[in-house]
Amino acid sequence: METKTEVTKASPHTSTSSKQFWNLTWPIWIEMLLGLVMGNSDTLMLSFLSDHAVAAVALANQYIMLALLLMQVIATGTQVVLSQYLGARRWEESDRITFSCISLNVLAGGLFSLILVIAREPLLRLLHIAPELMADASAYLLIVGGFLFLQSLVNGISGVLKVYGHVREAMLISVGMNVLHIGTNMVMIFGMLGFPAMGVQGAALSTVISRLAAAVVLFILLLKLRSLRLRWTSLVKFHLSDLRNMLKIGVPAAIEAFTYHLVQTAFLAFISTMGTEALAARQYAMNITMFISVFGTALGFANSILVGKLTGAGRYQEAYEQTRRSMSWSFMAAIVVIVLFIIFRHPLIGLFSQNPLVLKWGGQLLMLNLLVETGRVLNMNLVSALNAAGDAKFPVWMGLIFMVGLSLPAGYGLAISAGMGLVGIWIATGLDEWLRGLANLYRWNSRRWESYTLVKQAQNRQTSL
Repeated sequence: METKTEVTKASPHTSTSSKQFWNLTWPIWIEMLLGLVMGNSDTLMLSFLSDHAVAAVALANQYIMLALLLMQVIATGTQVVLSQYLGARRWEESDRITFSCISLNVLAGGLFSLILVIAREPLLRLLHIAPELMADASAYLLIVGGFLFLQSLVNGISGVLKVYGHVREAMLISVGMNVLHIGTNMVMIFGMLGFPAMGVQGAALSTVISRLAAAVVLFILLLKLRSLRLRWTSLVKFHLSDLRNMLKIGVPAAIEAFTYHLVQTAFLAFISTMGTEALAARQYAMNITMFISVFGTALGFANSILVGKLTGAGRYQEAYEQTRRSMSWSFMAAIVVIVLFIIFRHPLIGLFSQNPLVLKWGGQLLMLNLLVETGRVLNMNLVSALNAAGDAKFPVWMGLIFMVGLSLPAGYGLAISAGMGLVGIWIATGLDEWLRGLANLYRWNSRRWESYTLVKQAQNRQTSL
C-alpha cells in the first residue's frame, strides 16, 4: 500500500540513529513538560487561596490518577501491538487496532467516570480526609472524575499519533490545551472577566474544558491522516486476537502501575495522619519532582516505540542497544537536574508556601530525590522496553515483590513506627526503585524478552523501519 510506505519512510521512527531518536524524543518531552505545567498551574494558583485547597485537590487527584493508570490498559496495549504491527509492515491490522483503541478508551473512561462520581465520598474517607477538606475534594472529584473519559480519549489518540510518528502534532495540541487551561484557570479560580471566583471548583471546570477541546482537535487530526483508512465498523467491532494481544500487554502494565499507585495511596493515608502541612509538603515536593523525571519518561516512551517496531521487525540486537543508550541518557539527565533542584530547593518550595514546616519538609524530600529518582529512571526505561518487547509479566512480579513486599512495610516502619515521617516514606520508595530497577536490568541483559514478540513480520517483504 503506497500511502503506508510513504508514511513509514517519512516517520522519525525509520532509523535507530541518535539523531532520529532525539527527533522523536524532544516533542514528547515538551508535551509531557506542558502536561506538568497544566497540573502544577492548579496547585500554584490554588496555593494563593490556601494550603487546605491544595491538600483537598491532592487527595482527589490520588483517585483520578489511579483511574487514569487503570485506563492505560487499552492505551498501552494498543501502542505496543500497533508499533509491532508497523515494524512487521502489517498495515491492515494497524488500521483496525487504531480505531478499536478509540472506542475501548471511551468505554473504559466512561466506566471509571461513573465509579468516581457515585463513590467519591466513601473513597475520600478511605484516605482519612479531614472534615474541612471534604467539600472541596468531593467537588473536584465530581467534576474532573465525572469527565475523566475525556482524558482517556486524549491519551489514547495521542499515543496512536506518536506511534505513527506524528509527535510534533501531538505536542502542538498539548500546547494549545495548556494555554487554554491556564487562561480558564485564572478566570474561574479567581473570578475574572465577569466570572465569579470559584476556587477549587473553578480549577476543576477549567481542566474539563481544556481536555474537551484537546479531544475534539485530536480526533479531527486522526481522521485526516492519509496513513489511516477509517472503517466505522472498527469502532464497534473488536477482533478477539487484537483484544487478546492488547490485554496481554496492557493488563500486566496496568497491574504494575496500579501496584505502584496503590502503595503510594497507602503512603498518602499514612501522611494524612501527620497533618495538613505534611500533605501540602508532599504535594509540592512531588509537583517539583515530576520535572526531574519528565525527561527520562519521554526518553522511555520514545524508546518503547522504537523497541516495539524493532522487535516486530525481528531486529533484536538494535532494540537491545537502543534501550541501553536511552537508559544512559536518562540517568545522566536525572543527575544534572536533581543536583540543580537540591541547590535551589528552598526557593522552589517557597514558590508554593511560606509555611516553615512545609519549607523544611519539602526541602528534605527534594534532597532525597538523589536516591529516589536515579532508581526511577532505570525502571521508566526498562519497564517500558520490556512491555514493548512483549515481556510484560516480569515487571509485574518485580513490582509485587519490591513495592508490596519491601517498600510498603518499610515505609510504615520508617515513617510511623520509627517516627521519621515523610523522610521515611521517601527512603522506602528509593529502596524499591533501585532494587526493582536492578532486577529489571538483569532481565533486559538476559535477552529472554526476545521470545515474547507478539506479531511476526509480513511474508515476502523486506522489513525496515
